[in-house]
Formats: sequence, C-alpha cells, structure tokens
Amino acid sequence: MRRAPSAPHGLGWVAAGAWRCLRDPLALTRLVRWRALAEHAGLARGRLVDVGAGAQPYAPLFRDRVDRIVTVDYPGRAAPPRVDVWGDAQALPLRTASADTVLCVEVLEYLPDPGAALKEFGRVLRSGGRLLLTAPQLRGMSDEPDDYWRFGRPGLDRLARAAGLDDIVIDACGGAAAAWGQHVSSWMYATLAGRRLPVALVRSVCGLLQAPCWLVEQAGAGRGVTLHWLLTARKP
Repeated sequence: MRRAPSAPHGLGWVAAGAWRCLRDPLALTRLVRWRALAEHAGLARGRLVDVGAGAQPYAPLFRDRVDRIVTVDYPGRAAPPRVDVWGDAQALPLRTASADTVLCVEVLEYLPDPGAALKEFGRVLRSGGRLLLTAPQLRGMSDEPDDYWRFGRPGLDRLARAAGLDDIVIDACGGAAAAWGQHVSSWMYATLAGRRLPVALVRSVCGLLQAPCWLVEQAGAGRGVTLHWLLTARKP
C-alpha cells in the first residue's frame, strides 16, 4: 500500500505554493484548506462519506487511510461526472450509522439549513466516527442565489453540539495575509477577466499579488483573521 500523504511543510511546500499562486487566482484559499485537511487527515478511517464531493480534489489525502470513499453530491448545473450517491446534505439518502468518517468541504454556506446537515452527518456516523468539515469565515460578495452563510467559531461549535457531536476542535485555515491576498486576487481576476484580457496575463497579475501574501502566511503573521474554519468532531 502506498504511503499516505503527510501534512505539507518545509521549503518544498512553500515553493510549490508560490508556484501555484502564479497559475491559480484562487490558490491561497485552496492551499490553506489543503494544509488544514492534511494536518488532520489521520483522523479518517473505514468508510468515508464525502458530502459535496465535486471532483474530489481532497481524495488524495484520504484514499490510503480509509477502506472506501463514497461520494455524495447534489444534482445541478455543474454536477460532477462520477458520483456514488445523489442527494441533499440536509437529508442524506444513507443508512444511520453507516459511515466511519464524514468529510464536508465548503458546503454549509450553500444550504438553507446548515444545522440539519450537521445532524445528518451525526446520524450517518457510527459511534466513534469522525467529522472533518470546512466552512468560510470570510468571502467576497456573491450573486449566487444559494450562497447563504458565513460562519464564526462559536456558531460552528453550536451547530456541532446541537447535532450531538463531541470532541469538537475548530481551527483557523489561513491568517490575515492569506485573507487579504485572496480577496484582492479574486477582485482583480473578476475585474480584468471582464475586460477580455488574455487569461494567462490575468493569472500572472493575480499571482504577483498572491505570492508575497503566501510567503508572509508561512511566517504565521496576522492571526485573528481567517479565510475558513476546519472543524473536527466525534460521534459519541
């Protein structure tokens, strides 16, 4: 069996992140989420249910730690091509106590009732099972009709406790440098892309904004501001 990926660290991780910043206008938000999930991936085991799986960008972190990954997504205009189960996170079409791990990355903000989703995650988890979930604290204005919520640490804690979960830990994903850099990059990308400039040029401009912020982020500066939260919890 292949060795499971370890939590990213060192100069290689810093360099790879800086390079991604030059190619991806959303690099900062994706990098800080990846690092947070990688640092907690060891909690996953058994049958993992990935709710809102999409194209499964985080599957490499978990594939060699669990027995099986079951993908769940909601049918829509941008539905991924391969999904095991179609369904709503607020009413999962899964048996009670059928999962050892539930993974849910950036889904709660699109649900009218995020509390119902947390209760569903608790329902499908077996005793001792683990939830790994990310949710946004900061994000720019959105015209998406289903973009409902932003979350604070106390709010997420309250939702998890109401769902009957314990051993709740909520960590920040990214500091002020990542938050500032991502906001400016997203704004710049939307502004320049609207002028029909070459995509490579737009990405380069965004990268020149993001890369210095990524380097500052590695120094741990600017705590007290975060892009996302990572919540881990256990089913008693």
